[in-house]
Amino acid sequence: MSRLKSSLLESLAGSVRKAVGEWQSSGKMLRLWSRDATLWTGSDEGQWLGWLDIVEGQLAHSTDRKNLSQENTSAGFTNALLLGMGRSSLCPELLRKTFGKITNHPDLRVLDSTDPAQVKSFEDKIDIAKTPFIVFGKSGSTTLAAVQKALA
Repeated sequence: MSRLKSSLLESLAGSVRKAVGEWQSSGKMLRLWSRDATLWTGSDEGQWLGWLDIVEGQLAHSTDRKNLSQENTSAGFTNALLLGMGRSSLCPELLRKTFGKITNHPDLRVLDSTDPAQVKSFEDKIDIAKTPFIVFGKSGSTTLAAVQKALA
């Protein structure tokens, strides 16, 4: 029995079924799982397929995350503030909005700006002494200096 479920607009269902069938019959699924970059341009795509192993990677570190969660709760943290820009803040914000706050755990807040007024607005939303700050940047071009300036 398949655990995969999907729901599509009827106008898209036929096209999606056709594409999935073509991927399966042509062996593209196997090529994807083998990290075959020629499925796209053959350039560097093989380097950004880490999401294929995300479940195994997350399960391997589940104890670490549980321990960190317990440490944060024991420390009395009421919030956790993620400082990120663009793509590095989209998923955390989506997860926060999707799952909400978990009782007896810090509330995740996301600051997606270096605008001093936006940064300052979080002073009223959090207790800084009870909030760990998570600085996250995917591109590598978000400089620590910009974050430090915004927090000054």
